[in-house]
Amino acid sequence: MAVSEFTFCYLGYFTISISSSGEVNLLFSTDVVEEGIHVPNCSCVIRFDLPKTVRSYVQSRGRARQDNSQFIIMLERGNEQQRNQLYEIIKSEGLMTDTALNRDPEECVLKTCTIDEIEEYIVDATGALVTADSSVRLIHKYCDTLPRNEYFIPKPDFQFSYLDDSYECKITLPPNAAFQTLLGPACKNSALSKQLVCLEACKKLHQLGALNDHLLPSTDKPLVNDINGKGKEPASGAGTTKRKELHGTTSIRAVSGTWGEKLDGALFYVYKFDFSCDIVTELYSGFILLIESELADDVGNIELELYLVSKRVKASVSSCGQVHLNGEQIHHKLSQVKYGSFFAGST
Repeated sequence: MAVSEFTFCYLGYFTISISSSGEVNLLFSTDVVEEGIHVPNCSCVIRFDLPKTVRSYVQSRGRARQDNSQFIIMLERGNEQQRNQLYEIIKSEGLMTDTALNRDPEECVLKTCTIDEIEEYIVDATGALVTADSSVRLIHKYCDTLPRNEYFIPKPDFQFSYLDDSYECKITLPPNAAFQTLLGPACKNSALSKQLVCLEACKKLHQLGALNDHLLPSTDKPLVNDINGKGKEPASGAGTTKRKELHGTTSIRAVSGTWGEKLDGALFYVYKFDFSCDIVTELYSGFILLIESELADDVGNIELELYLVSKRVKASVSSCGQVHLNGEQIHHKLSQVKYGSFFAGST
């Protein structure tokens, strides 16, 4: 048959149906059609690339569905490595077939699985129970209730260590969880070590009050507006409980730039940052931000709540006009300038 008698088609969205109906009789494809593609009229499969596994070899050969069909593998002339690789694949297939045909049926009898001890934790007050197997799911459920936003998704992290023929698993919970890290007991396999450390974590969360006596995550009390039926559309703006976000803390550092090299100085926009914590004894220092570009009004004048670990801080940003500083002031005195002096010479 001449090449002109073939209808060519490269694998696409509609190829499967038209190949099965006979509209296409020559199909070029990657190894994606090794399994899941049924073309009953296929009488010849030519494989350009050598299969890498026995499974790939058997699956690709099985695409030729017609009786007396052909399966052809192309090898590079003189490439002994390819020949040996194909020989090993064919040999492995033969061994697998022989093992399956000669297997002793008695070896396949299912035996009862016995468990010496089931690890579990029971709350005496309610009878609520969590097992080692279900504890992993409970830990993920607890993390799902923690504050999050589009940049931060609270979830547990697991680290495994292998020593003396046993595994140990260390769990790390998000920073806004009731506790952060816990090391589980040594186990014979990694899966069991993960389950047991989660079970220990569930016990600790219940003891800390993060899980109630029904072993369910303790949630915040509903807002007053929700109780009274007001505010039908929940607020989702910055600082609302719907968009709680865990923020880290850091020490203030002096910010320096290249303004000191300007002989005539520079004109800055001044913004004041203030903080107040819901815990009266926790005090945070405010600071002044000097920036050459004016901030948008919704950024330069804003109030929002920052959710820290076990506390909440109200932050406010306010615009304070402009101030001109010469090179000497910028280079030597910026860190010593007090809040009031910004306004002495400001416009």
